[in-house]
Amino acid sequence: MRIEIFTAVVLLLAAGCDRPAETPKSETPMPVRVLPVTSGNYRPSYEAVAQVKPFRTVDLVARISGFLQERPFREGSFVKKGELLYLIEPAQYRIAQENAQAQLDMMKARRDNAASEFGRIQQLYGEKIASPDRFDSAKAAKLEAEAAVLAAEAELRQAKLNYSYTRITAPFDGWIGLTSKDVGNYLQAPSGTLATLAQIDPVRVEFSVSDAFALPKLTAELQQGKAPELIVRVLQRDGTLYPEAGKISFWENRMDPETASIRLQARFPNAARLLVPGEFVRVRLEEPATEPVALVDPAALHYNQTQTFVYVVGPDNRLAVRPVELGARLGNLFIAKSGLKPGDRAVAAGNPLLRPGVPVRVLGEATR
Repeated sequence: MRIEIFTAVVLLLAAGCDRPAETPKSETPMPVRVLPVTSGNYRPSYEAVAQVKPFRTVDLVARISGFLQERPFREGSFVKKGELLYLIEPAQYRIAQENAQAQLDMMKARRDNAASEFGRIQQLYGEKIASPDRFDSAKAAKLEAEAAVLAAEAELRQAKLNYSYTRITAPFDGWIGLTSKDVGNYLQAPSGTLATLAQIDPVRVEFSVSDAFALPKLTAELQQGKAPELIVRVLQRDGTLYPEAGKISFWENRMDPETASIRLQARFPNAARLLVPGEFVRVRLEEPATEPVALVDPAALHYNQTQTFVYVVGPDNRLAVRPVELGARLGNLFIAKSGLKPGDRAVAAGNPLLRPGVPVRVLGEATR
């Protein structure tokens, strides 16, 4: 019995030695969809919250006392430079001006008479006919008359000035607010604010820039009194981009130690009056020059607890892993600050079988 079993084992071993060895199966490339890394131009930018302010404002006040006779403007309207806004009853000030003019004419007549008298006494004094006391008196009368003319001229100038103050006009084109006094009210000089006029074309947009963005180049330009060569854009409350670009026109002379930021203002044309003083907007500061960047589709991105990475197809058509540092978003793509370059073949994410070293076949690409 043992001899038969042993013989059978020997025969099986002999038969196994005669069978050829099996060859390993070849790796089948995995089909993948590629999202090529493209190139683009990026303009570095910085955004901040800002507030719109009038280019300038003035509080209109009465410099003389009197009854308010006219107030021809409509509250909340736009007025032109030189337009009449308030008229204080002018009659008494016109009379004062005429009286000052008459007083000046009288003082001039007295001055001329004193000058003639002094000339006559001076001649007699030279001929030893007039006494020194008479000469001194004539000279003093002449000087007194000249001084009286100067005083009368000053009175006339003041009267004309007061008369001009009866008309309160717009010092510039602007948007006028509510009035605190209306026709018939008595104004006591100096009055409080009658109305506020604001110039809103152009406007100022005020914002602060953090020290993280205030690079040495920026702060050096500010310290030298140079406006930084930055393009300033406004994002309005509805998210739309204001059509006009602004220019930096003011910067604070120090960094705020509490907020670690520096305050700036940009000037914007506002002919269409789209920017309203007091409203909050966002500003975008852009570098004037663009820089080339690599752009990756977000559909190719993978994430773990420590990093963002992308699978790329190598020259040997095998997968490789590239850690990626992402920058700002440019349209529908992300800027790849490191890890990728234009022309890299990034693989679309979503396939759980993606592994480094796995052979792949790019869908839509001709086989070699």
